Amino acid sequence: MIELLLTLMIITMTLPFVALFFSYINTPSFEEDMSIQQFFIFLRNDALLADNVYSENNKLFFDLTTNEIAKIEYYPSLIRRQVNGKGHEIYVRDIASLTIESLPYGSKIIVQTVKGETYEKTIAHYD
Repeated sequence: MIELLLTLMIITMTLPFVALFFSYINTPSFEEDMSIQQFFIFLRNDALLADNVYSENNKLFFDLTTNEIAKIEYYPSLIRRQVNGKGHEIYVRDIASLTIESLPYGSKIIVQTVKGETYEKTIAHYD
């Protein structure tokens, strides 16, 4: 009887920690959320400042006021930005895929992380 009570007491005391552990594993990290949201802000800012925005072959292009072309693309496990095809600026890491869907009024951006989380944002193009 005492052994049963001790076992129940141990289970009762450890159960909240097990639940907390599993909830931590299944939720995206705060840092991941922030990096993806910052990426979407960069895209919005580029779209606001660009003369023209278009997508082609799952890449997003911005015709900049400096007569340069900035390109956003998936590059193994990250999303990068290039200007005139030179160098690169890494916007976000640990990415499994980037999908860019053309819409009549803008672009729908879908990002899937290596942890399996999916983030979507629609960026309006102002011509």
